[in-house]
Formats: sequence, C-alpha cells, structure tokens
Amino acid sequence: MLLAVLSLTAYAQDCEASRDVLLIGVENSPPFAMEVDGDWKGISVDLWEHIAEQQGWQYTYVSGEFQAMLKDVSSCKLDLVLPGITITPEREATMDFSHTYMVEDVAIATNMAKSGWIVAKEVIWSLTKPMGILLLALTFAGAIYWALESDKRKMNFRGYFDSNYWAMTTMVTVGYGDEAPKAYMGRTFAMFWMFVSLFISATINAQVMGAFNNISWVPEINDISDLKGRKIITVVDSFSDKLLNENQVPHETAATEDEMLKIFTAKKSKVDFAVYDRSILEYNLNEDVTILERGLYDQHLGLAIRPNLGLLEEVNLGVLSSVNTNWWKTTVFEYTNQ
Repeated sequence: MLLAVLSLTAYAQDCEASRDVLLIGVENSPPFAMEVDGDWKGISVDLWEHIAEQQGWQYTYVSGEFQAMLKDVSSCKLDLVLPGITITPEREATMDFSHTYMVEDVAIATNMAKSGWIVAKEVIWSLTKPMGILLLALTFAGAIYWALESDKRKMNFRGYFDSNYWAMTTMVTVGYGDEAPKAYMGRTFAMFWMFVSLFISATINAQVMGAFNNISWVPEINDISDLKGRKIITVVDSFSDKLLNENQVPHETAATEDEMLKIFTAKKSKVDFAVYDRSILEYNLNEDVTILERGLYDQHLGLAIRPNLGLLEEVNLGVLSSVNTNWWKTTVFEYTNQ
C-alpha cells in the first residue's frame, strides 16, 4: 500500500483502462478526512482502508481541492474521492457513487444571541398559561367557598376576598388558621379542594419549570425561509450552497471549509449563521458557537468513484458489510462522539 501524496496534474487516464495502484483523492475535511503526521485518517478514510484491506487493493492518496477532485474523478484522473461527498443527481450523472455510508443533515451554526428583553418577553408569555390556570382555579374555589360559608357565617360580599385568601393559603399548604370553614358543606369542599390543589400545584410547577428550562438565547430557525434577511456563509458549490440557492436565500460563499470557518469565527465577524454539514461544524467549532438542533435537510454521503472503474460492486459490498458492524459504530463515535 502506498501512502505518498502525489500531484493531481500528473494523471490522465482512459476511463476504460484500469490501474494496478488506485488513485484516491483526499482533502483535509475533519472528521471525514484529515492528515496527521503524514498519515490520513477520518471517517471516510478509515472506511476506505477497511474495504481496501479486505479486497487486497493497492492505492495511493492524492491531495487536492474538493471541487477539482470531483472533476478529476469524472474525467478518470482519479479513481475515488473520499471525504464526505453528498450524493446528488447532478454528480451521479458524471460519476458513480457507492451506497450511502452515512446520513448527515445540513446544520446551522450561529454566533448570535437574543437580547435579554426578548428572552424576558418569551418567558413572560410562556407563563401566561399556568398563571391563568392558577387565577381561574382560585376564583372558582373562592366563589364556591364563599357560597357555602356565607349563610352559616352571614358573610357579606367583602367576605369573597377572605374566601380567595383561604383558597390560596390552602393550595400552597400554608394554612395560617385565621380563615377556616365552619359549615358542614364548607368543610366538605375544603377536603375536596385540598386534594385537587395537589394536582393543580404539580401541573403549574411543571409548566413554570418548563418555561425556564426551555429558555433559548439563540434565534429560533424553524424553516430555511427563516434564514432570509440574515448574513449567512457556506462553501461554494457545496450541497448547502445548492440548497440555499434553490430556496432563494441570499448568502455569501467561501472557497473552502477552512476559509468559511475562519470568516465565521473571526472576532469581528458580521456573519450570523454558517450553514454546512453537521459533523464538520461540530468537529471544528468550539463551545462558544451554538449549533441548532433542527437541521435543514438530510444528505446521503457516499464514496465518489470514476466511471467504468469495474470495482463498484466490490466497493458497495464492502460498504454494506462495514456500516452494520460494531467496528463502524466505534469508528464514527471516535470522530464524532455520536
């Protein structure tokens, strides 16, 4: 097995011909492919080497720029291209693809944060429902208590305030004792109210805690159209670029993944969102950046193979026999912790 890195321009080949040593295109694209101390590793690299070892194939890695390598595999200058390639109809028309080895969504990373006032308004709005339930329950309980006790104690309408006061102290289990039912029906209702209060209190507590637990300091993006009017960056000619163009979302592009990440993470960056493959964003961005849980679109990743290579069936069998094993789960977890 050869591991030397060769120049792309040195190879031109008839698509009907075969090579004794396969030329494999690679680009630094963590976690799918990365060069460490002169050796290539990553999700796609490990999968390919696993298949090649089983088949006994010889190969050498050829480093290059992603879009240029796709052209080279289409024109048969390269035999395969590895790192994280989305299978699309346009690409399938000019090259072959292995079976899908990973489903990856287009994710959104952001440096933006909501203002404290916006977050406060969202919390207040989320508390209106539980507070409404509380006031409604107290009003009804106070009215029933007043109706049952007013004849016995000759309470006038001012006693309605005391009735609500009793309903509140009973619900929160304070029970000062300064207000207590005297009538038989009033005491019967009091027992019922104590029991019902347990469930009302539990429900309201859960909703209040949920409102605070669900506080989000990042903008909410529910659909790709929500990105319109924002400052967005992605990689030129990538699947993410195509997706944004199809949905008419204005954005800027970078020539490479590294360039996109540098622009996005710059201290005085004016970019609101980076839209790209989730694994790549998660691997390369630090904890100061938020990657939204909701993705935009699922993409299927495969190995790009030159036309008429003659090894497509063997590669596909290797992919299928690899991705359903514990070895594959361990490999993916090693690079993504997922």
